[in-house]
Amino acid sequence: IPKALNALFDKLGSDEPPTPVQAQTPAPRAAKVSVSLLQILGEKLEDLLSPNSELPLRVRLASRVTDELYVSGLSSIVVDDAEAALKVVNRGLKGRRERSTKRNDASSRSHAVLRVDIEKTDELEVVKSRLYLVDLAGSERASALEEDDDGSPTKMRNPSETQRFKEHVDINRSLSALGNVVSALSDGPTKRPHVPYRDSTLTRLLQDSLGGNTRTAIVACCAPESIYADESVSTLKFADRAQRVLAR
Repeated sequence: IPKALNALFDKLGSDEPPTPVQAQTPAPRAAKVSVSLLQILGEKLEDLLSPNSELPLRVRLASRVTDELYVSGLSSIVVDDAEAALKVVNRGLKGRRERSTKRNDASSRSHAVLRVDIEKTDELEVVKSRLYLVDLAGSERASALEEDDDGSPTKMRNPSETQRFKEHVDINRSLSALGNVVSALSDGPTKRPHVPYRDSTLTRLLQDSLGGNTRTAIVACCAPESIYADESVSTLKFADRAQRVLAR
């Protein structure tokens, strides 16, 4: 996130000096940059920059012409530079849901979505861009949630009723929905004419980033230890499908 924010503001501030002809015309106003931060907990959206807000967050369609989506009720903060943006992000991430497991001291139990909106206006047009930075919660086997000291799984009492197990199921369900969307996009419209964006809140929210006039990149994090081989292979297969995505 720090690298992305620094690169963004460096790019916005790297305009070349105007030519003598350009200097005679009114200079365009500087770009307005605002940030929003939310987490997806199960299928529920929570505003990390306004945790006490009672407004429900919902993904809505802004325009049927452009299929642009927005999150109603989500707060947004205008920032002047990368340092200010990072302070806002760090403040919001303190409220992200985390839980410790035997394999991870701070395992994220929610997907975090940082949205950066850029708007630049001159006398002829208004140019708007949007950047999503998404940190997906990691997929873990149920046996990794609780283990004995020797590494063997502990039998949980009524695991389907425990909050930890429910979070595990919700994460895997949303990641599975994302995988289905990526598979449909990588297969192309001939094989898979329908893309199941509406199967989860995560895929619905990221519809603008996965299809249409967008560029999408994925960073796959894998552990070198052999005990994580299954998770690493699954992650690499997902990344392989993602790089074959055809935006539509």
